[in-house]
Amino acid sequence: MSTNETLDPVSIWDEYTYLEQEFMNSLRYLPAVPAHYNVWSVHFADLLIRIGSIFDSFLKRTLFCGFLDKNTVAIASRVKYEDNKITIKDYYHLFEPCYNLSLKTVFNLITSEPIVPFSEWGNNEYTALGWWKAYTKLKHDRFVNKEVATLESTQNALASLFLMNLLNPEINSLLVDYDLIRSLWSKESLKRLISKPEPIDGCEEIYAKTKLFGYVFETQVKYDNPKKIEILSPSYLQF
Repeated sequence: MSTNETLDPVSIWDEYTYLEQEFMNSLRYLPAVPAHYNVWSVHFADLLIRIGSIFDSFLKRTLFCGFLDKNTVAIASRVKYEDNKITIKDYYHLFEPCYNLSLKTVFNLITSEPIVPFSEWGNNEYTALGWWKAYTKLKHDRFVNKEVATLESTQNALASLFLMNLLNPEINSLLVDYDLIRSLWSKESLKRLISKPEPIDGCEEIYAKTKLFGYVFETQVKYDNPKKIEILSPSYLQF
């Protein structure tokens, strides 16, 4: 892989939407509420394997995005990738300081449950993500480790992929065009604003919604979780 190879935002988002729909199909039979988080299934194992693989490939590709060309950690990680030595720990050292991932909350819009998919990265040192550990155990032996493929681990994996798409400026501009990221800002202004790490300049609300997940971008105004849920609700008429 080289810096001349670019992301394909349409293909990446198509992969995500397929996985989200597959996960939502399972929620017809098992709602994503905390009481069901430890339920495991072969279907979740299939999804978790695919989500983890796409997540890994997506982050490897992101290493070579132009917006990271001056990031010294990204440059060092590119070398490790070329030497076939890149690991999830390298992504932690790059993306946690860049995006403060461990502080970001995604909401399940069906249940209004908050999800912090990178919460384990908030201790100022690397700690393996719970869903990533489940994914690697399944890769090692999915028959012995089948019970790690829980609703919670699959949901957290999908929420992680959702969040990384929103924060990548080579992806999120497409999501503005798709009306999945919205605000009172014009589309061109919105694309410019979300191309930079949060907090975003200005006080206008900026949010992202799919059929399953929602996210409120950090601006100069601080919102608590109830306000974020209000912004993400179907009855919110601000826009």
